[in-house]
Amino acid sequence: MVAALSVGLARRGHEVTVTAAVGNGFAPHPLLDLLSGAGVRVIRTGRGYWAEMAVLRRAARDTGAEVVHSHGYRSDVLTRVAAHAGRFPTVATVHGFTGGGMKNRAYERLQLFALRGFDAVVPVSAPLAGRLQAAGIPPRRLHLVPNAYAPLFRPEDRVTARRRLGLPEEGKVIGWVGRLSREKGPDVAIRALAGVRDRNWVAVFLGDGPERPALERLAAEQGVASRIRWMGTWSGAGAVMAAFDVLLLSSRTEGTPVVLLEAAAAGVPIVATAVGGVPDLLNDAEGTSLAPPDDPAALAERLASVLDRPEEALRLASTRYDRLAAPASLEAWLDLYEAIYLGVMAPEAG
Repeated sequence: MVAALSVGLARRGHEVTVTAAVGNGFAPHPLLDLLSGAGVRVIRTGRGYWAEMAVLRRAARDTGAEVVHSHGYRSDVLTRVAAHAGRFPTVATVHGFTGGGMKNRAYERLQLFALRGFDAVVPVSAPLAGRLQAAGIPPRRLHLVPNAYAPLFRPEDRVTARRRLGLPEEGKVIGWVGRLSREKGPDVAIRALAGVRDRNWVAVFLGDGPERPALERLAAEQGVASRIRWMGTWSGAGAVMAAFDVLLLSSRTEGTPVVLLEAAAAGVPIVATAVGGVPDLLNDAEGTSLAPPDDPAALAERLASVLDRPEEALRLASTRYDRLAAPASLEAWLDLYEAIYLGVMAPEAG
């Protein structure tokens, strides 16, 4: 989403600088290379709060930044502290809260405290907007803007995508994309897959994370280990979406998942949990099967329906593109962010 916004704004003639903490600061990164090639200035730094804050302050000063826009709890906290000294307008996009353990909850409390000092806060779904308002962020500073689809990587056809993933050209493929962590529900996905093991399919998990060893053990316990392909971190997953016969989203919490927009653009049927902004994006009349969160049996039932009636699922899924992934929706999305920036730059006019 950061890349889509940065490239879109640069294309409109704005000067855009992205500061990114990546590994040791020098590790290659496909998205950052893409940004540089699109005319976006990229400043890399290693991870470390003081180093990142120093880079952010220097970048804002040296570029004459009129607005600083942050994404994620770490960036929100650093930006709020840096803005206190630099006195520049601030915008934060809130993509969701992961919950989980005590450490994550402490980070989220710190993030909510920092967000109260931002000039504008952008939740990507209505449930997030409600949570932010309940946390004390004034409604006048909240701007609901669901994510939009931007094809940053050239989409591949079905045959090419399957070859890239090392998959056979024939047979059913269930795709799962995301970080292997609790909030994304990969364990729920594995249990749902066990519920359709009487059908012929393989599953591809694009993504990595701290729970992978435990998930591999769970897959073995559920009797589906031999049918799951663990692909690890995969930059530009949207480009290979056409390899899938169905995308499975099993999250326990979400904002507005970009992966669903990518699947819509590729015409891929979706089975998803009804969390966050997902119900606002999708509905069953468009070939989407929504299930309650943390309910593997319900997900398995909906997966079975798509696998057993592929022609119907594809026909219904094809109706989603114009509403979710057409170029017009991207331009409207950029218009909204431009208006937010103008509002914080000239608050008396916002």
